[in-house]
Amino acid sequence: MPFFELAVIALAGLIGGAYGTLVGAGNMLAMPLLLHLGYPAYDTIAATKLGTLGITSSGYYKFRKKGLVNHKISFFLTIFTLAGSIIGTNLVLKMDESIVEKLVGIVIILMALMALIKRDAGLKTKVLRKRHYFAGAVLSFILGIYIGFIGLAAGTFLIYMGIFVFGQTLLQSSATIKIPGFISNLGSVVVLVLNGKMLWLIGIVLFISMAAGSYIGAHYSDKIGNVWLKRMFIATAAVMALTLLF
Repeated sequence: MPFFELAVIALAGLIGGAYGTLVGAGNMLAMPLLLHLGYPAYDTIAATKLGTLGITSSGYYKFRKKGLVNHKISFFLTIFTLAGSIIGTNLVLKMDESIVEKLVGIVIILMALMALIKRDAGLKTKVLRKRHYFAGAVLSFILGIYIGFIGLAAGTFLIYMGIFVFGQTLLQSSATIKIPGFISNLGSVVVLVLNGKMLWLIGIVLFISMAAGSYIGAHYSDKIGNVWLKRMFIATAAVMALTLLF
């Protein structure tokens, strides 16, 4: 593999890690890049999932030190995202991705509109009830399936769930979803590797570069703040939706 090509992949991982640890979509650069370079779809999915493990592990370490992780919600969601992820990873080897991408694009647009209409979404917390945990269990299981299926910008969906279901701020949600994100992606990686799907060199490069980017993004998260994160979040959603739909 040419060094220049590997360097470009590493740069995509670094930028994606810094951005993705805050608003999700950490693999939005790396996945299309690898597909454009001609790598097989399933191997690309596996390599970017390995890279995502770098985002979630490094981001968790930094956010935990800042006291932003809600471990009760985090471990609760992990159970359902992991179960869904294993199911989704087995589905990805059998199903057409294009239909799912269109549906995801539509859902992202709806979520972005909700964030625009509900002005305090992601900016302040709310009191949690049993119905919130029930909704979180159902949604995290569905999102787990998506994480295993394709996983493109799955962190964005998880962050949205933390905001709209559990009433967290953007920073709190970004921190809390790191554990379910790590465990569900790990389960997905294991299934893909057992099926012989992995670009090991690229996956390791993405893991290191995304971990470094995630650490940088989490370190400066306080300076960016929830208001600017929300703006970045909506912009990301718009770009993602257009990419998936068109």
